[in-house]
Amino acid sequence: MKVGGHVLERFDAVVLFKRPYRDHDLLLKLFTKHHGKRMFFIKNGRSATHSLASQLVPWSVNDYIGTLNESGFSFIREGTTRFFPRQLQSDLALQAYASYFVQLIDAVIEDFLPDEALFHLLISTLQRLNKADNPDVIMIYLELQLLPRFGAHLNWQYCQFSKRTTGVFDFSIQHSGIINELSFDEDRYRLNIHPRAIHFARILATHSLESIQTIQIGQETILEMKRLVNELYQEYVGIRLKSKQYLEQLGSVDAKYQALLTKRIQKNTEQE
Repeated sequence: MKVGGHVLERFDAVVLFKRPYRDHDLLLKLFTKHHGKRMFFIKNGRSATHSLASQLVPWSVNDYIGTLNESGFSFIREGTTRFFPRQLQSDLALQAYASYFVQLIDAVIEDFLPDEALFHLLISTLQRLNKADNPDVIMIYLELQLLPRFGAHLNWQYCQFSKRTTGVFDFSIQHSGIINELSFDEDRYRLNIHPRAIHFARILATHSLESIQTIQIGQETILEMKRLVNELYQEYVGIRLKSKQYLEQLGSVDAKYQALLTKRIQKNTEQE
């Protein structure tokens, strides 16, 4: 469709983030389904009464009609909401997770490159996060799923040496995969991750989020899985996003609060 000399296209996209531009305008970074990541210029986009206000919300999924340019800014003419992240908009902690998710996606793929599978992966994690369904596990899932896209092709299927698929496992950085307890002597520098954390990491790394209906993992196991993922990203990826550091700071504050609360409850119980 052509309007006023501009070719208009219909496209689906996730809002990654928005930035103020000049006095009244807005820059909107979208991850489109078929055209990759693009930066859009929204005239008067900072106005609360803008006709596209609902379609400019970070982490929302929308159908748009607009002009897609191969260089410079693209433009939006119309928009319809497909998914609105209502819970994310009202929960500061969940917003921190969502910000990290989109920063990971922004880091793992260059602009303008289409990747429909990655597009759907981001949508599924944001929708699950919007349900406040154990955000730490969803984060670990996304991090593990993105490792191959960062060039880290790890073996979660079987032991590098015995080829066993069941039993007690640890992870070997040296051999880029899991190793069975019968082969622990093959790597004296294995990560010493708790077997239960390895078990759940294998599930998250090799299954789709849709196939995992319930996510019930104890906090100690989650902490151990975080340690595993941090080791993997430090060794194989080498990026350290500010949003991840902020999440870790939030976790540290929450842990201190929980410890203080537990101590207070114990004290009150003793007094009774």
